[in-house]
Amino acid sequence: MVPFTTADLSLLPRYVGVYALGLPTGPRDLTIAMEGDHLTAQLAGQPAVPILYLGNDSFGVGFDPNLRFTFTMDGTHATKVTLLQGGQTFTGPRK
Repeated sequence: MVPFTTADLSLLPRYVGVYALGLPTGPRDLTIAMEGDHLTAQLAGQPAVPILYLGNDSFGVGFDPNLRFTFTMDGTHATKVTLLQGGQTFTGPRK
């Protein structure tokens, strides 16, 4: 995990938004929100979990070292998220 410095905290809002994550059962909203000095991820119908910055626009979660959220950037904001979980890859554009 790469900790954010105070200066880096200003970069967190660029990931905040709702993404239409394409899952095998159909698209579901994935909400990335800012809570204090960190981000959370919440898939529709599930509780929000804190996500940890890993570097290079990627985040993980404490309970699964193999789960990754990687954001595609366009200038100052994310336009897409890619979720790697359980050996599968799911993507979703920002709404």
